[in-house]
Amino acid sequence: MSRQSKQVDPLRLCDAAEAVMIAVVEASEHFGGRWPYPPDLMGTRFQPAALNEFSRDEVNEATMFLIRMGFLEAPRSVA
Repeated sequence: MSRQSKQVDPLRLCDAAEAVMIAVVEASEHFGGRWPYPPDLMGTRFQPAALNEFSRDEVNEATMFLIRMGFLEAPRSVA
């Protein structure tokens, strides 16, 4: 079964990607310099204000975009 994600407008995606980068840098101060996985910040007390105007889906799409661009690392699976 194929999984389709909602298409995010390209300009909105760029805005979300910028917000994600701001958020991981800001949140890294709470995590000892480590960059957290941005979708994991959504709805937590560590969610930076930069993400407030974006949905979880938009943050996820922006994160995947930044991973494809090489700006963020994909999360390692826990084995």
